[in-house]
Amino acid sequence: MPWSRSKLLIACAALSLGLNSAVADNDWRAQFRSPPMSARPHTWWHWMHGHVSRTGITKDLEAMKEAGLGGCQAFHISAGIPRGPVGYMSREWRELMTHAVREADRLDLEICLHNCAGWSSSGGPWVTPEHSMFEIVWTEQSVESRTWRNQIERPPARLDFYRDICVLAFPTPLAEGEGGPGFRLEQWRGKAGFDRLDAPSRDQRTPPPESTIPRDAIIDLTSKLSATGTLDWTAPEGNWTLLRIGYTPTLRTNHPAPEEGRGLECDKLSKEGADQHWRGIVQKVLDDAGNLAGPVLNNVLIDSYETGQQNWTHDFPEQFRRRRGYDPTFYLPAVTGRVVDDVAVTERFLWDFRRTIADLFCENYYGRFAALCHERGLRLSIEPYGGWTGNFHDLEVAAQADIPMGEFWADRRNDWCDWSVKLAASAAHAAGTSLVGAEAFTSAPSEARWLNHPGKLKAQGDWAFSQGLTRVIFHTCVHQPWPDAIQPGMTMSEYGMQLNRNNTWFRDSRAWMDYLARCQYLLQQGKFVADLCYVASENAPNRMRRADELHPAPPAGYDYDMISTQAMLKMRVERGRVVLPSGMSYQILVLPNETQMRPRVLRKVVQLAEQGATIIGPQPTASPSLEDYPDCDDNIRTQAAKSWSDGTIRSGSDALAEALQTLQVRPDFELNSPTASRPFAVIHRRTDNRDVYFVSNQARRSIRAECVFRQHGAEPELLKPQTGECETAAFWRHTEDDRTAITLRLGIGESIFVVFSRDASPRPHVIAADGPADEFTYTPLRPNVEVKRAVYGVLDGDAAQQVDVTDPVRKLVANSQEDAVAGNSLAGDPAYGRLKELRIEYTEEGIDNSVTVAEGETIYFPAAGEAELGPPPAEFQITDNDLNLISFRPGAYEAAVPSVGRVDMHIAGLPDPIAVEGPWQVRLFPQVSSERSHALAIELQQLCSLSDCDDDRLRYFAGKATYAVRFDVPNEVIRPGYVQCLDLGGVEVIAKPHLNGENLGTLWHAPYQVNVTGALRPGENELTIDVTTLWPNRLIGDERLSGRAAERSRGLRDQILSAWVSEGRLPESRESYSIWRHWLASDELQPAGLLGPVRIYIGQVVPVLASSSMSATHE
Repeated sequence: MPWSRSKLLIACAALSLGLNSAVADNDWRAQFRSPPMSARPHTWWHWMHGHVSRTGITKDLEAMKEAGLGGCQAFHISAGIPRGPVGYMSREWRELMTHAVREADRLDLEICLHNCAGWSSSGGPWVTPEHSMFEIVWTEQSVESRTWRNQIERPPARLDFYRDICVLAFPTPLAEGEGGPGFRLEQWRGKAGFDRLDAPSRDQRTPPPESTIPRDAIIDLTSKLSATGTLDWTAPEGNWTLLRIGYTPTLRTNHPAPEEGRGLECDKLSKEGADQHWRGIVQKVLDDAGNLAGPVLNNVLIDSYETGQQNWTHDFPEQFRRRRGYDPTFYLPAVTGRVVDDVAVTERFLWDFRRTIADLFCENYYGRFAALCHERGLRLSIEPYGGWTGNFHDLEVAAQADIPMGEFWADRRNDWCDWSVKLAASAAHAAGTSLVGAEAFTSAPSEARWLNHPGKLKAQGDWAFSQGLTRVIFHTCVHQPWPDAIQPGMTMSEYGMQLNRNNTWFRDSRAWMDYLARCQYLLQQGKFVADLCYVASENAPNRMRRADELHPAPPAGYDYDMISTQAMLKMRVERGRVVLPSGMSYQILVLPNETQMRPRVLRKVVQLAEQGATIIGPQPTASPSLEDYPDCDDNIRTQAAKSWSDGTIRSGSDALAEALQTLQVRPDFELNSPTASRPFAVIHRRTDNRDVYFVSNQARRSIRAECVFRQHGAEPELLKPQTGECETAAFWRHTEDDRTAITLRLGIGESIFVVFSRDASPRPHVIAADGPADEFTYTPLRPNVEVKRAVYGVLDGDAAQQVDVTDPVRKLVANSQEDAVAGNSLAGDPAYGRLKELRIEYTEEGIDNSVTVAEGETIYFPAAGEAELGPPPAEFQITDNDLNLISFRPGAYEAAVPSVGRVDMHIAGLPDPIAVEGPWQVRLFPQVSSERSHALAIELQQLCSLSDCDDDRLRYFAGKATYAVRFDVPNEVIRPGYVQCLDLGGVEVIAKPHLNGENLGTLWHAPYQVNVTGALRPGENELTIDVTTLWPNRLIGDERLSGRAAERSRGLRDQILSAWVSEGRLPESRESYSIWRHWLASDELQPAGLLGPVRIYIGQVVPVLASSSMSATHE
């Protein structure tokens, strides 16, 4: 119930709603209420381009501890910020980092070090060309039959580094004669590892014979090349092509890094490259930390990979031969796009080529970093993906991480990285580890303008929990190096959610941090429960797929993991379930949706099927590899024939549904509703003694629904992470198919844990209920929305700069998603570099509507429904063995109770809600106090947004506004059996109410309601409410008042910082300063303060089942 408090008091002698002693004495419940440090969220901590101070470090870390964070991941980046006084890896920088580690030790915080300057990936000035990233380069020359003693042109030597791989000669294909273009394989650059290409399509063309190169006609002339580059060779008769192939650095550097920390990226395919980089920075920082390296500085991070492709290293031929079983030399013309022998042979070689690159990338870069960490008692965190760059298999890389991580961006859905949290979670589940991290709430410029706050972000964080997240790692807490007068101060240029001590609400965020910690504590327990295990293709590179990209897609109510083929090879079968070495198990194994599979993989699939595993997937017909070709294909067809033909392994579009039906596996969670809408995001974990479900309402309105869980024989409990309360579920029933149906009512963005404990004692409960109005009516889960047309692009420009996105938006609605983000993820970028918009024309319940939003913003269905005003809904609660109804609406109620039958109740009448009205005494405490900016006292006759006031001191205010009012309460409101709920109405953005001196807690998300039973008294009452507002209005006001009304440019404010910034002296024209201008004088002011209306609702507690009575009527 959203308005309840940790100590719920009811002024009724016979009815106590406090926690029962059995709950209070239970250790895991106590840990849930007060989570350990291991469950605390962490944050990224960006040091910006040398602007670092010892005092600022201490204040940052103390503020993190006070807010309830458990640690940070330290970065040093440039990102468009002018250079500061402290050089990266200078003696002063290292002393400051050591100071940070010591302060973290004092404060019981953890520190993770990003492994280089910038956020991607692993490089610096210490990396030499011979240990940098390489790519293949070549030169070609045409020769005729004769003795040839000429210089063969050397390929490019970047940074004066080049090494030969081989010199090959082959008869010039007729299609290339006289400078002809010849035949080139489709997508050859991606297939040869120059570009990242996930799941490349096989070239279906048949090239003319005269356009291919017979492998047995290729001559290796490498030994005939002199050290000076002269080739001594007599060419046979005909026209020949000389191909000199070598490798040189790619010139990729780490970014965005300050100059002194910027250098070549290390070789990702050799351990020597990783070792050189490690010695250049990580080992030095560890040495400086001394014995705190391990206990405090306990983690090294490799952020998401963004530094390009690599397709060669020094010992690549040897590594290829060892792994693939044949010499790659005579196939290397394929890396120039040519066809060797035929298309099938060439595609297979390039598949092996990419597969070898991915193996080396995983083992010698990520795997080597893991080994270096483990040797020193550290853990390795990895964001194991690049999205558009990196020649690796994401799931294989994720398996190298001790803490695999994903990411998600604030106020974005269906974004390019939505799948990354599921990727990280799948890897952790397979490895049997409990920590799944995510770079959380990363904010683009539209959201990084101090618009984010806990209530706005909560539902999206809950969604990430449902994907498997167990540790939020905020993006970002930027280090604040300057005196406290300089606020909001430093930013990560135009990005980041601004989680730092200079944000107005940072010190009020403890309630949110406690909420996250409670969630993370439970989600770190036990094992994830999933029915389906999808096996990813062996093709490399390869990324994780979203659920709607999987074939077949997981049905609603059945969760899944995805694993690599390498993990699948370690599986066994126990009682019909496929089981990983970690103990993670699944009902059904789903093979990649492709017909190619290597023989060793198929052997394992067949073995699992013969041992009783349920497996579905298309029948393989060939190997993708050239290894043991063509016998490998015969092997595949022979192995597959029996298992697929006799139905041991199922295939076809209905195979998954049929398998679930055959196994009689019902959905693990579903709504007992006639619609297909899925407003709740859910995840299920299991310990030895309990099953734990996290349920979050993702809809923009309250939902009451009967939720069906695949549980039987255990008593359900409800754990409220907002408050830490634990209570026995009071409204549930067993279903005919041996599941448990619980009626839940979740407000906008509300979440709850449903726990089935096998050691819980049976309690009385309600199985059906009815009441006045819509008190127990299940919510229609979604209004009838029909998308007529949707267009994305430059809407007032050329049609060529627009794209029709009707089908993608309809798909979102069909999949029960109630929002759409205006972004390139819908259908690509129709106008690169231009600001775009999304316009959707639709009908809602038959009424025509349309809405247009800018790129990066979100459209919601339905458009209305943000503010739901009114009293809390009726609910049943159990205290000890007493079953009670709590309702704020009069009328007749009835409930069905097992072994008792129908129980009738009646609430004859309730006092009207009390309107708490002005005049309001308001004191404004600016975020930064100064001689000219100090506390201001005003009187408001009625509540309104501060930004609507005429006084500049009010409408440009940022900080804490304290509202005080006195009001009278009639005696009849305070009587035994009554409860009272304070509703603040609209709040922008966080409220801390006190009633008659009693602290009512922190209200940080809607509905802003709290139980005031026991605090409210007859006669005069005093209510004070501390409301924290956001920065934007102050920043807009300073732009207007400082003579910059004509400024039209957002971005870096000053290329050279004024002395007053470091000295902490704001000029008279300003009351704020941020290094990046996010707001202009022309921008609209934002709502701020207490908006109301403020009311007190009166409800009644009615016994449903007590020791003295089975039914009651209260007049």
